[in-house]
Amino acid sequence: MMPAAMMGGGVPQPAPQEKSASSSTSSSSSEEERPRKSRKKHKKDAAPRSGYITTSATYVMDCPRTRKSELIEFVHAPFDACMTADVPSDALDLLIWFLTEIRPCAKTADLRSRTWQELYAKAKTCNARVVHSMTEPVPTSPHVSPNEMFLLFLAKLVDLAM
Repeated sequence: MMPAAMMGGGVPQPAPQEKSASSSTSSSSSEEERPRKSRKKHKKDAAPRSGYITTSATYVMDCPRTRKSELIEFVHAPFDACMTADVPSDALDLLIWFLTEIRPCAKTADLRSRTWQELYAKAKTCNARVVHSMTEPVPTSPHVSPNEMFLLFLAKLVDLAM
C-alpha cells in the first residue's frame, strides 16, 4: 500500500489552518456573519404571477386562450365557458374585436392594465361604448332611402374596421 501523502501525486497537501480566537479581527468576524448573496441575477418579474399580465410586448392575439374566453365571458355573460369551449383562438380574437373594438394586434402594454381584472373592466367599458354607439338613433331624413341608409351603415363599419 502507498502512503497517504503519495496518493495525491506525490506532493503532500497542507492541513487546513484553524483560526485561533486571538488572531481573528473584528472585520473578519463581520464578514463571516454576513449571509452570502446568490450570484444569480433574478429579474423582478421573471415568471408572470397569477393575475398579472406580463409586461413584455404581448399582443391580444398572443394571450392565452383561457384568458380570452374569460374576457369574453366578463364582457358578455351569455358567452360563458361552455359556449366558447370549442371556439378556435382566432375566432375568439374576432369576437373580442366585435364586442369591444380592441383589435387582436393591440399590445397589452398599450392597454395600461397591470392585472387581468383591470383589463376585463376596461373591456367591459369598451363594450358599453360600442353598445351605446350602436343603439344611437340614426338620423333619418325624408330624402334618404333605406338602401342609402344601409350603404352609409356599411361605410361606417368599414371605417371602424380600418
